Amino acid sequence: MGKEKAYQKMFEAVKVGDTDNFPEAINEIIDNADLLEIIQTGMMPGLKHIGELFETGEVFLPEMLMAAETFQEGM
Repeated sequence: MGKEKAYQKMFEAVKVGDTDNFPEAINEIIDNADLLEIIQTGMMPGLKHIGELFETGEVFLPEMLMAAETFQEGM
C-alpha cells in the first residue's frame, strides 16, 4: 500500500473513531515513513477535521472522544 493510501486510511479511521483498523494502517506504513511524518500527515488531519466538525455543531462530544481514543491508540 502506498503512503498516500495509508495516510487516507488513518485519516478516515481517526475521523470515525475506528480503533479496529487504525493499527493496521499504521503497521502498513511504519517501515516507510518516520514517526513524525505519520503523526503529522496521517493522524493529525483526522483529529483536526473532527475538531472543525465539532466547532460547527456537526458532531458532538462522543464523536470527539472516539476520534481522540483512536488517535491515542496510534501513539
